[in-house]
Amino acid sequence: MKSFLFRHLFFPSYHGLKGTQMMQRIGDFKRNQWLSREEISSLQRKKLVTILHHAYDQVTLYQARFHAAGIEKCDLNDPSVLSCIPLLSKVDINQNQQSLLAENRIGGRLIANSTSGSTGETLCFFNDLRSWTCSQATVARNHEWLGFRIGERQAIL
Repeated sequence: MKSFLFRHLFFPSYHGLKGTQMMQRIGDFKRNQWLSREEISSLQRKKLVTILHHAYDQVTLYQARFHAAGIEKCDLNDPSVLSCIPLLSKVDINQNQQSLLAENRIGGRLIANSTSGSTGETLCFFNDLRSWTCSQATVARNHEWLGFRIGERQAIL
């Protein structure tokens, strides 16, 4: 009964008050898991173009990298442009954190995050509420694949 109340009342209410759109994201991921291969590919292409345009318009470091590589905004509509986009190293990211933040980012707190550094260098980066929510919604959907629902007890080792 507790897990039912948590899953259907407390969890949605909490995220509704926080404005995370968690329930919407979980619903999106549950629906998308049943798409055909073609539908998934189409959705991926659409989202890729959207994020590339966002980086071109709003992220100072990517603007500089795109221009240095001779990439124009209209080029970003072609998936083959991916091979022309310069890769960022951990050093690039760690040394240019401010210029990797979108200029039009919506207020709210950024969540500092980092990798463990198992390769010898830690990668430091930020998540905003939306990216955190997407990550957590993915975990919730994946746990359902394993038979665990939100609010049920589980041990994680």
